[in-house]
Amino acid sequence: MNRSRSSADMPSSPKQRPRLAFEIALVLIAKMIALTLIWQAWFHDPETRRVDGERIGAAVYSFPPTSPK
Repeated sequence: MNRSRSSADMPSSPKQRPRLAFEIALVLIAKMIALTLIWQAWFHDPETRRVDGERIGAAVYSFPPTSPK
C-alpha cells in the first residue's frame, strides 16, 4: 500500500535550495513583465486620452453638445 509522503517525510537536499531560489526568481521576473505590460496598455501617457464634453457628446449623441445661452 502506498502511503502519501508529507514534506516532513521527504529528505531535504542542499541541491533543492538553489533550484527553489531560481524558480522564485523566474516567477518574480514573469510578474514584473506582466505588470509592465499592463501598465503600458492601460496607464501609460494618460494625457493623450483626454475626455472632454465635446468628445463625450460626439460619442453619445453623434454631434457636439450645444452650450446653454
